[in-house]
Amino acid sequence: MAIQLPPPTGTYTVGMSTHFIQDTSRCNNDEKPRLLLVHIYYPTMQIPKEYPPYLGDAMRPYKAKLAHSYLPEELAYLDAITDWAIPDALIASDNLSFPVLFFSHGFFMAAQLYSSLIEEMASHGYVVVAINHTDACWPVMFPDGSSPIILPELANLFSNKERSCVQMFDMVQEIWIKDIESVLSWLRNQPLSTSLDLTRMGIFGHSFGGSTATEAVRHNTHFKAMANLDGLLFGANWDKPLQTPSLFLVAEKNLTHAEVLKAGLTIEQFESLLARDCKKVFDQLKDDAYYVTVKNADHAAFVDSKLIKSPLSKKEQDPYACIATTRALLVDFFDHYLKNEHLALLNKQSSDMIVTKK
Repeated sequence: MAIQLPPPTGTYTVGMSTHFIQDTSRCNNDEKPRLLLVHIYYPTMQIPKEYPPYLGDAMRPYKAKLAHSYLPEELAYLDAITDWAIPDALIASDNLSFPVLFFSHGFFMAAQLYSSLIEEMASHGYVVVAINHTDACWPVMFPDGSSPIILPELANLFSNKERSCVQMFDMVQEIWIKDIESVLSWLRNQPLSTSLDLTRMGIFGHSFGGSTATEAVRHNTHFKAMANLDGLLFGANWDKPLQTPSLFLVAEKNLTHAEVLKAGLTIEQFESLLARDCKKVFDQLKDDAYYVTVKNADHAAFVDSKLIKSPLSKKEQDPYACIATTRALLVDFFDHYLKNEHLALLNKQSSDMIVTKK
């Protein structure tokens, strides 16, 4: 079965640049400056002769992991999947400056696994700054060919005897918030900044990255809109209301108890996490807030990997459906709050979603 990432639908093609940032104000456990790999996706007018492979060098560990469970011939289709971003293309010059979106991935994920969402936003005239949060990202490759090491206390956070999983997530989120602040400070001093409108900034993220995006707008008023994709909430202020226009996208399907136990959690841990439901924050908001249930979607449906692995799955489910709905909603939401365009999808119901708004 042949499969491809859905092509971006905006008026621009997409460029992508990779940056390796050292935050000398903070150190990792090895007492070296914190290193961050950042991908910036942006509108371009260039038309490539061919697009790069999706599973390039940095994503090789992803295929290697699948190879433990599948035969080589079953995975052959992976090499034909292309990415839609052109490395180091020239940013489009038809616009004085583009609004900016920051993106945070889920725990033990990587920014590239959300290419379908990120590249869609870039094609609609946004510059997307996608951060790989060191110590909890995979697969990621640094310029020297090494990969960031997943810290043992994070890899085994559900069996940690000293801190609960909620306490660990609270602690890590503080680090991720500082990652965002560090990259934003770096971005302001880059040549690219002349093409950016930093007065029109938003932020979005999936899962733990969704929680990080929600907390980031409490810390930084420069973010004018926030979208949380199926993320529970963490941090000391997780249940406090927001002042920022907010979009909460949640999957209709939750984990079963059998799936929870298989993932290494106890039922008690799972219940403590579910208590951090973003609906508790949405219910407190008065206006400019949207809570959307994406029908037939589960937590993984917002990630490219669900689509990429669909030929290996025996489930009869449209792998494009959730990503298509999510892309359309993100464009609708950010276009309204960062470009002053009229809402379309978020003003109506459809067979794909249930929209509650304030």
